[in-house]
Amino acid sequence: MNEKAKVITSAAIKGGVGKTTISFNVGCYLARQGKKVLLIDLDHQASMTSNYHFNDTQKVMSDMTEIFADAYDTSIKDTKIRPMKIDENLYGLSTSDSLDKSGNLFMGMNSGVFVLHRYLNFIGAKDDYDYIIIDTHPDFNLATENAIVCADILLIPIQGSSYSFDSILKMQSKYNELQKSIIDINGNSYVNAQIIYFGNLVEFNTASSHQFIKDMQETDGFVGYLHKREAFVSSEKKYFVLDYLNNKMESASKKNTKSAEKEYTRASKAYTEISSQLDNLCKAFQQLG
Repeated sequence: MNEKAKVITSAAIKGGVGKTTISFNVGCYLARQGKKVLLIDLDHQASMTSNYHFNDTQKVMSDMTEIFADAYDTSIKDTKIRPMKIDENLYGLSTSDSLDKSGNLFMGMNSGVFVLHRYLNFIGAKDDYDYIIIDTHPDFNLATENAIVCADILLIPIQGSSYSFDSILKMQSKYNELQKSIIDINGNSYVNAQIIYFGNLVEFNTASSHQFIKDMQETDGFVGYLHKREAFVSSEKKYFVLDYLNNKMESASKKNTKSAEKEYTRASKAYTEISSQLDNLCKAFQQLG
């Protein structure tokens, strides 16, 4: 285990870029590599929480919304919220739609951006895990600001389109504003994450996708990309995507038909690309932070 966990916050300026899918799957991938991983859902839409398959009791016992309420009403030290086990080496903190209202509790209070930092210190998370991966809502609400303050690495998924670089510029602008606004008494910022970009939902063999890849490869902090694949849609809320593809290959290999052979080939190609790109992303985490 690393001396201190690396905290990776996944953030985006708009929805629909596959942010949650990447966060969940890279967490699963790291756990399969023997790393102890904590997933934190700070998006009140709770998409990543649904991937945990927690029962109602586990959801209540791990709900991040309560941490913000406890920090405001009493003290972080009074909270009963703890990570729950998802799978081998993989743990989760869930959320609910009430998290969206947490920002109102700390209106005008600078301490609100340090709630998550204080909680992770309280439970000793950075000593207990190798990686902490935080999924956020696509805006700069209080929960997202908390996640960025904690981050060693800010992972920004970029959709493979002509509008991608507008998103990069907007995200950089928002990040710079936050960095300047959250400072200590000496003017040093608490926001010091290293930013990396990861392309997602890239179309196959189109002029625009080729240009996107070329442009991104010339962008500082770009570490890889994934094509737009049906496997992510089919595996969502059910499986780690590589488990889903492995099951597809095993099923197809038992059938002696042309369609099964094609299905196996498609799944195999997808498995190879996704595992390779997840590996590249994890190597970038190891080198940074």
